[in-house]
Amino acid sequence: MALCSAAPAWADICTVRVNAMDITIDTEQFADDDLSPGLRERLLRSPGRLMDRIKGDEPTCTSDVTLTFMASLTESYTSEGFCLDYTGDDVGYVMVPGEQNFRGRCERTTCQRVDMASDELKQVQDNMTHVFGQPPTPGEIRRAETFGAKLLQGSDRFLRTQANGAASVALTAALGTPAIAAAGIVTLVAVEGSAFLCRD
Repeated sequence: MALCSAAPAWADICTVRVNAMDITIDTEQFADDDLSPGLRERLLRSPGRLMDRIKGDEPTCTSDVTLTFMASLTESYTSEGFCLDYTGDDVGYVMVPGEQNFRGRCERTTCQRVDMASDELKQVQDNMTHVFGQPPTPGEIRRAETFGAKLLQGSDRFLRTQANGAASVALTAALGTPAIAAAGIVTLVAVEGSAFLCRD
């Protein structure tokens, strides 16, 4: 009885950690019929939702709400071709190009943190900000900016050029690893205080 009466107070609100920020989302505003969570996701979420209700916490957002919210902050306004990659508790999810699984998470894409010195990271982020102020170059495949994160996708050579890899020893080394070199197309995500290289 208590669970039923308490539920309406936050039935339309959920929280999720994305791009190193805890976000509260109005589920009604960002619901998408084409992205509704499947039965497997709803079943996996049931125990957690029950505990949230017992503790009086806001529920964690479903993948459809999170993806729709993140996509609404990009120029394309669509989550098609994007998926959610979990990069750890400090950053949470980032939205990167890739195929979605049944929970909206990346089917194959994996992101690894690039440990840079603060001045190197600032240089890369400043250069990415500069790229966003310019028209796309022929070598660019995808560019997005969403809620505190900047995302560039292209060949490792393109990323070296656009992010000024020469200014960052850590980024240059990460782009040279066999896994990245074999990927062909790579995504660089710059979140405040962090940088991630993602590949399929």
